[in-house]
Amino acid sequence: MKKSLKNVSPGLDGLTVKHLKANLDIFLPIITDFLTNSLNQAIVPTEMKTSLLRPVYKKGNHKEIENYRHIAILPTISKISDIYFAELLDNFLDMKKVIIKEQYGYRRNQGAPDLLEQFCDTVNGALNNHLHVLVCFVDFSKAFDSINHTKLLDVLDDMGIRGSVMEWLRNYLNGRKCTVKVANHFSKKKGNEKSCTTRECPGT
Repeated sequence: MKKSLKNVSPGLDGLTVKHLKANLDIFLPIITDFLTNSLNQAIVPTEMKTSLLRPVYKKGNHKEIENYRHIAILPTISKISDIYFAELLDNFLDMKKVIIKEQYGYRRNQGAPDLLEQFCDTVNGALNNHLHVLVCFVDFSKAFDSINHTKLLDVLDDMGIRGSVMEWLRNYLNGRKCTVKVANHFSKKKGNEKSCTTRECPGT
């Protein structure tokens, strides 16, 4: 977990990863108790569900909001919680053999190079056997923003995720808020469950 934490800007808690790592002997027992209680009680504190959005200029007219993308930064403790829970979930799915071996995205010790290797082997094998190869690439725009949380939880329930873990997930997804920071100015906190739980939030 320590290696998974990136030294990025702190969230609203002001706690940096660098400071946490430098004082790990102090923080570790506190964080351990917190994570255990959070999961057992199925409660995610509101402060951990509030992300800090920083607009980053892409291109074009500086005055047009469409020319900016946002970076969502969660509190450092929330990042640790996300990594911890993701590892628990990953271990459970591995144990139950739920996910097929061809799933390379967001899997431990697997990634794009493994996918490309299998893809090339499959294509080359077909061509060597004088077969035609047809490939369809699909790129979903804002795929994470389009996830239906109710359906997602139903799928996890079918996989065997129940009890306090399921309730923790429900709590995690509900009541999320964002606030935009420009220079030293903050916007009012707004609830937006979809945009505050995309890939840009957890683990950011």
